[in-house]
Formats: sequence, structure tokens, C-alpha cells
Amino acid sequence: MRKFPEADLCVKCGLCLPHCPTYQQSLDENESPRGRISLIQGWSNGQLEATEALQKHLDHCLLCRACEKACPAFVPYGQLMDRYRAEVKEVDKKSDRKLQNLLSSGQKLRWLSRLLRIYRKSGISWFLRTSGILSVLGLAKYDAMLPRSIKAVKKESDQGDLGNEVALFSGCMGRLLDGETVNSAKALLNRLGYRVVMPEAQNCCGAVALHDGDFTVAEALASQNSQAFSGAQIVLTIASGCGATLLDYPSRFPAVVETKHLAGKVKDVSQFLVENWPDDIPLKALPKKVFIHTPCSLKNVMRQPSGPEQLLGKIPEIELIKDSESQHCCGAAGTYLLDYPETAKRLADGLIEQIEVLNPDYLVSSNIGCAMHLRASIAARGLKTEVVHPIVLLEKALP
Repeated sequence: MRKFPEADLCVKCGLCLPHCPTYQQSLDENESPRGRISLIQGWSNGQLEATEALQKHLDHCLLCRACEKACPAFVPYGQLMDRYRAEVKEVDKKSDRKLQNLLSSGQKLRWLSRLLRIYRKSGISWFLRTSGILSVLGLAKYDAMLPRSIKAVKKESDQGDLGNEVALFSGCMGRLLDGETVNSAKALLNRLGYRVVMPEAQNCCGAVALHDGDFTVAEALASQNSQAFSGAQIVLTIASGCGATLLDYPSRFPAVVETKHLAGKVKDVSQFLVENWPDDIPLKALPKKVFIHTPCSLKNVMRQPSGPEQLLGKIPEIELIKDSESQHCCGAAGTYLLDYPETAKRLADGLIEQIEVLNPDYLVSSNIGCAMHLRASIAARGLKTEVVHPIVLLEKALP
């Protein structure tokens, strides 16, 4: 029995090539979707060994999944890559284990979030940055990824209609670094009459473990999250990377029956707000220029790319600039920006050059990984554009 029968769906037509960021940079077939599928087929049938060179080509994949949208044969490329990575067991790296342990520990995330808030509020970050110490230590780019202020997630409130309830998936990074977006989501949903619940038992979505091939950890997280949200009718995500992972649960973990129920409830928060925004809530004018970045996970997996633009378009006097439909992955791609920083930087350069010319007040992104990567890239150019989630701007316009 063939290990990867879905790979045989690929007829090597090449329609994916214009949509693959790594192929467009290198023009190397081994860096293309059909090339990687061929490498997987060669390895699985014993024609190729899992050499460092072969593994490098496969690791270079961003899993942006733009190829899936273009594929006439509907090859489940993301699923194929995840299964391959599990087969070759590329997860037995100490650094990956440490990151997974951190992201799946609520207590560790809470303590680290407190430390980072102190770091930002106390002026320590300003001193270390201006003195050049961060640059000497090689930590400047990581500091630049952090939001200007790191806010604590506000406690649950009883606002909203008890019969009109939604559940919010904050994700590990939402709890760690993006309290501002979590709080904005709660405030906006409360204003629309929704009671917001955030189950304590929710955990990391498992994207890092899944993409590293650690199916044991990823499946455990999928099961935990599915049980945590079992009583919810609607599950809203503030990070499209998390939303995409939750939607992928049934195809990745078919043995966990509960995942099917969770996936059917998931929606991006911007899309939900657009669909449910009442006409009787006026918004204040916000005369700002805003560049909308659309994450790959939002357009290629969740297939809800228009939510942020439609939502922000409700704000009077706002000037919206949308990134091009042909815009490739920004290079964040989960931990890709840490594993392959030079490639990630090159992938972001085209977008940052647009920012440099347009000089918007804000860049909005619906995925925290993209936001962190683009924030650091903007800071490296000495630009002043602030990076936030779309719903943070919408809350600013509330009267």
C-alpha cells in the first residue's frame, strides 16, 4: 500500500508554479509544489533517501497553500506535507519541544505575558533598544516583533444576551502577546449584544506541533480544544492561522470524532462582525490611511479574505489600501520566520517596499504571526506605520 496515495493526484501540470513563493524566488523545481510532491513520492517508494538536501527543499515550504487554490486536481497539499513531516519525524529537536511545551502551557504563557508587559511598561525595552544592547545580543529583531504595548486579557464579563452567546478562541499567542485584540473582540461583540465566553480548557491550536510533524501532541491539542468548545454554537478566531488549523482538524485527525463538530462552528471574527453588524451603530470618523494585509491562512484556507476590508469600510473618512491579489506569503508562516529568517525577510521585502512608498498610518493583519513579522520588517526600515488587528481599529471608531 502506498504511503501517500494523495500525491498521485498531482499530474505535474505546473499551474501551481506562479502561486508558489519559494519557486518564484528560486525558479528551482525542487522548491515548487509539484517538485516537492515528486520528492515525497521518490522518498516513499525508496528511490530517494531522506538526505539533508532533500529535507531542506521540503522544509523550505511555507505551507501558504496558495497552490491548493490553483490546483485543478484538488491535491490536498497541506495534508500531504503534514503527513510527510510526521513520517520522517523531524520534530525530535530540543528547541521545537521547548516551544511546544511553552505554547501548550497556560501557566507559563501567563507568567511570560506578565514579564513582557513589565518589560514594555518599565522602559527597560527602550533603554536596551536605544543603547544598542539588543543589537549586540542579536535580540533586536525579536524586540521589534512585539506590539508597542502588551495588554492583559480582561476577565470575563456578563455583558450581552445570555441567549446570544459566542465562544472566542484566543490561541496561545493571543493570550501571550495580543491581549489588545482579544479585548477589542470582546468589546465589539458585547456592543452587538453577544455574550462572549472563553473556555479555560482551550489550548494552543497545535499548528506548530502539526507542521513539525508531531502528530501525537497535535492530536492531543485537537482533542482538548474540541472538548473545550463542545458546548459552543459559534467559535470565533482572532488569528487566521489558528482558524485554519481548527478547520483542518477533521482531515488531520479523523479518529477524533469531536473535531468535526468544532470545525463546523469556526469563523474569523472580522467575517462574523461584518455579517452581524447592525445598521443602528454609528461609527466615529477615523481619517487614517490603512493598508490591509491578507494572511495566506485567511484567503487560502479559511476562504474569508474580504471580512477586514468590508468591516473597516464602515468607518467614515478611513482610507483603505488593499494588498494585491497576487501578493505572495509575507514569510511569517508559523515558525518559518525563526527557522529561515533570511528567506522570510526577502518574502516580506516587496510588501514593505509598498509600505515605504504609501506611508500608511496603520497596517492591519488578521494573523498575529504575520503581524509580528511585518512589524519587525517595518521597524528595520525605520518606518512609523503601526501594525494592529483590523478589529482594534474598529473599536477605536466606536462612539
